[in-house]
Amino acid sequence: MYCSGAVLIGIISVIFAHLGDAAAGLRYRIVVLNAWSMLLIAPLGMITITWLTRLLFNGAQGSGIPQTIATLHMHNFMLVDKILTLRIALGKVLMTCLGLICGASIGREGPSV
Repeated sequence: MYCSGAVLIGIISVIFAHLGDAAAGLRYRIVVLNAWSMLLIAPLGMITITWLTRLLFNGAQGSGIPQTIATLHMHNFMLVDKILTLRIALGKVLMTCLGLICGASIGREGPSV
């Protein structure tokens, strides 16, 4: 049981790494086409990410490392299930990739935790 969960997390982390690389590559192509476009894309992208996070992925703010560490010490699994949800994980992946496209100084290491 534990091994299958670890394998699944590993697969998701690899997919997340590929998505992050693709997002950074897209940003690079945008900059090559028109570097000035980032003056519009970056602020509008950050506004969009903030709005989407608050609307759809509330709880996905930050890296997720402190939340994960905190849940390791909790004995109330119903509370853990509210803190570490699939919706929050999906939000972290999507918002990180959008942030990379917009030029945000973020990485995928924290959300991978």
